[in-house]
Amino acid sequence: MMNHKNRKLGLSVLFMASLCFLGNSMGVASGLPGSEPMRLPKDMKRYVTKYYTLYTDKPKQDVVEAAVRLRVMAELYHRRTKSFGGVIHSKLDFYMFQNKKDYNAAGAPVGSAGVYKSVTQGNKKTGMLLAVVSSKRDWSTVQHEGFHQFVHMAIGGEIPIWVNEGLAEYFGDSLWTGDSLQTGIIQPRRQKRIVKMIKEKKMVALETFLSITRVKWNAALNTGNYDYAWAFTHFLVHAEDGKYRDLYAKFISDISRGRKWHIAWKARFGIVPSVMEKKFHQWWLNLPENAGKEALREWTLKTMVSYLARAQFLRLKFTTAEEFFTAARGGKLKLDMKKHFKVWLPESLLTEALKASEAYTWKLEGRTPRQKLILIDNDASVTIAGEYRVTSAAVKVSSEILKHEKKAPATNGK
Repeated sequence: MMNHKNRKLGLSVLFMASLCFLGNSMGVASGLPGSEPMRLPKDMKRYVTKYYTLYTDKPKQDVVEAAVRLRVMAELYHRRTKSFGGVIHSKLDFYMFQNKKDYNAAGAPVGSAGVYKSVTQGNKKTGMLLAVVSSKRDWSTVQHEGFHQFVHMAIGGEIPIWVNEGLAEYFGDSLWTGDSLQTGIIQPRRQKRIVKMIKEKKMVALETFLSITRVKWNAALNTGNYDYAWAFTHFLVHAEDGKYRDLYAKFISDISRGRKWHIAWKARFGIVPSVMEKKFHQWWLNLPENAGKEALREWTLKTMVSYLARAQFLRLKFTTAEEFFTAARGGKLKLDMKKHFKVWLPESLLTEALKASEAYTWKLEGRTPRQKLILIDNDASVTIAGEYRVTSAAVKVSSEILKHEKKAPATNGK
């Protein structure tokens, strides 16, 4: 069992802050202990990022984007699991492939898009994350499998499979804002599947699901189990204004220290699973059909604020939201990857956020460098204010949500 005297995850002392290229073509590389050498593309190169050693045959722009995504992913996982996390003593390995042929040749399972291969020898843990990344959608798989890697390397004990997969699915659905990952995303099709399962009574009893073993899970891999784990995780994190969030973290912490799940459950939640099951079902049944809109709205704001902050590096100043959006649509916020390396973001992310921004009304308050971008959703009578803070190495984005009973007038920044 891991030594729990110091459970603070030492991310800050592990890695260099910049992206470095190391080595030339690879061809063959050593795999996990006791395994056959990996067959890798000859043009695959090795890069050192802030938290990962990245091996990839993709072009430089994709490498830089991956470095940013991996940084925010690791920091999110650290923040959200630090109450039950251990200590990572080395960089995490990630092999990112352009195509499935090379991915499979390296030893990844046929039919998969990403996998985490783990090994534990005594108290020593190691493993590698492999994934095909040919579009932004593939990052959902990277985030999912990346969470498994993080759990294996940073968390003591053996957490239940439903916890591991539920959180991996939860974080896998997160959307990149440029400076963070927006969690709490509810895909409409998935919400419909959950509601249908509940109404048609196709879900097994919660107590039975909580007792499922890794062997049984792997013996019958199906979408229903992943949906169940994701839905229950979403409930524990968000239901009743986050009422169960801290209890859930303490529950996992107990298990990571060797406590049996049913003992930890009783100690933390204080109610039998059947009672929690009723609350769980009712919460999902009471959600509005567009339950995912709130998280998507916040993603839009945070992403646009990320680009507003980068306007500072381009020495652009705006007095109105209309000026800012006009500049964004006109290509004025394009960043040079070499000149603005520390804050670079791809144009594709801005294009996606601009499209989503058309559904809202916008205002801009204050002056550079402390401006506030305000999103107003007139249909939902909700206003979100987002601010940014620029440091020498990063951009910090924050937001607050103000709800209004009446529609708020604003200058349209479309």
